[in-house]
Amino acid sequence: MIILFANQKGGVGKSTLCVHYANYLRAHLVDVVVFDTDFQQTIYSLRQRELEAHGVKPGEEYEHNSDVKKKFFTYYEIIAENDLLAVKDAVQAFNKFDNDKEHVILVDLPGYLSDDNLISLFKISDFIFIPFQYENAVLESTSVFIRILTMQEFGINSQLVFIPNKIDNRKKYEKEEVNKILKQYGKISPEIPDRKCLSFLSTMVDCITYDQWVAFDMAFNYLSDLYNSNIKEKNSILK
Repeated sequence: MIILFANQKGGVGKSTLCVHYANYLRAHLVDVVVFDTDFQQTIYSLRQRELEAHGVKPGEEYEHNSDVKKKFFTYYEIIAENDLLAVKDAVQAFNKFDNDKEHVILVDLPGYLSDDNLISLFKISDFIFIPFQYENAVLESTSVFIRILTMQEFGINSQLVFIPNKIDNRKKYEKEEVNKILKQYGKISPEIPDRKCLSFLSTMVDCITYDQWVAFDMAFNYLSDLYNSNIKEKNSILK
């Protein structure tokens, strides 16, 4: 299962959600690999800092008997790569490996559309998760992104899932009208509220807090139900 976290608008919480969702899946014992393709390498850099904090030298985390894997049974691999063509090849290789075992590949995409290899990544994905907010600037940028994804000449058949993220319900939004438009292109997950606890980020899933779990549980359950349905549908076709 290949899932991309994407939006050309910065600040929508793309990388943060990717990490939290990876942690959520590993907490449910799903095998996860994360590709960090952003130039800032936010996710990969965070992992390296956490490893250093636990006294693990660079490269040691990949050893079979690594102390990290003993200490964190829900540990998952994070790969940093800016070459999107290389990412596509690696993602396809991971996806073919051990097809009988449930696994999810998460790709945190860069916040731009200028790389031609982005389209080839979109085309091999099962889902594109698009975090957004009900702010005008975010909606305008997201609408441009949607138009590109749905252009017929690109042949992108991935299921689009819009994730209302960092939602402050004290503000008044035109949610109903926006959601009506978005549903023409894909599905909309339950909202993830704007909570300070979600700004605390760790790539070690043992660090998920209760408040974080409450904040994203409904949305992540919804997303997982979608991809589980997708797996069942694929298996029925193969039979």
